[in-house]
Amino acid sequence: MDIKHEHIIFFDGVCHLCQRSVNFVLKYDKHEKYYFSSLQSELASDLLKLESAGDATSDEESFTTIVYYKKGKQLVKSDAVLQILTGLGGLWRLHKIWYVFPRFIRDWVYDMVSKNRYRWFGQSALCDRLDVQKFAHRIIQ
Repeated sequence: MDIKHEHIIFFDGVCHLCQRSVNFVLKYDKHEKYYFSSLQSELASDLLKLESAGDATSDEESFTTIVYYKKGKQLVKSDAVLQILTGLGGLWRLHKIWYVFPRFIRDWVYDMVSKNRYRWFGQSALCDRLDVQKFAHRIIQ
């Protein structure tokens, strides 16, 4: 599979928190470094299965985490979030401070938010909170 984008953020396309997070990154990514695709997309299905061959995760479980596809590597959960934030540059690099906490603690916090995100932030049948027309060139179907 030929992937021309080196920085793809895969997110839960029906989660309002996830959609708002994508809008946040779109707003502050001044160099248009990041591209986006839903975890429910065909690209995610093909690419992430290809990259994680042998991992036995259910479809439901696979939508509970953000995946940052960075130059052929997959980062998930807190590592993905921190890499994305620090990759925005400027003062966002200060988020590196969170690396003082071990991954299992950061991921525990991530998992707690992930488990409750639909209840706290809501969900929709489709990705309706993104400004698709304005950022169509950055969203991969």
